[in-house]
Amino acid sequence: MAKYLLAIILILSFLSCENSKKSLKSVVGTWTLCTRSGSYNEYQITKDYVLYMSSKDEGMALYKNKLKDSFMVWSSWNLENNPVLLVDSVVIKPIVPSGDKLKLVVLNAWGFDTLLLTKKKFRMKEVDLLNFDSWKKETLGEFKSRAKKVTCEDLRNEAEKTPIYMEKSDDETIPIIERDKN
Repeated sequence: MAKYLLAIILILSFLSCENSKKSLKSVVGTWTLCTRSGSYNEYQITKDYVLYMSSKDEGMALYKNKLKDSFMVWSSWNLENNPVLLVDSVVIKPIVPSGDKLKLVVLNAWGFDTLLLTKKKFRMKEVDLLNFDSWKKETLGEFKSRAKKVTCEDLRNEAEKTPIYMEKSDDETIPIIERDKN
């Protein structure tokens, strides 16, 4: 009886490993997202890197990607003019609810965030580290033309759209109080 139970446990653990490998393979590809603020983002996820581009700042970021168990680990890639992550690495738990949707649960030092991405059929060019500047220029140009064709609605309310900063008033003076040295 114990042999059968052990065999069943081994088979189930093997199948769960296979399922997590399959789900990670289904994460590889090109994904898009319209953010709450109305910007359009693209993610190209491979087993080695993640390319992120956003219409908000019209820039790109390239991160190393390591597929590990049922997680992806993104870390900074030391390239010229490439943004770095604020922490050493970000752990991503991919969940594939259906064929063309991907939920990424982003775990980092500050908590977690959830992104719901949509699978796209187009494929971006592979990163060319030997001709990085020309590859980057061409890739950003293609992204900008795709982004112009997409309309992402700004879903924020007025309070969320208002920047938080204090305006300096010209008539405001700050009194200087001199203290008695005694």
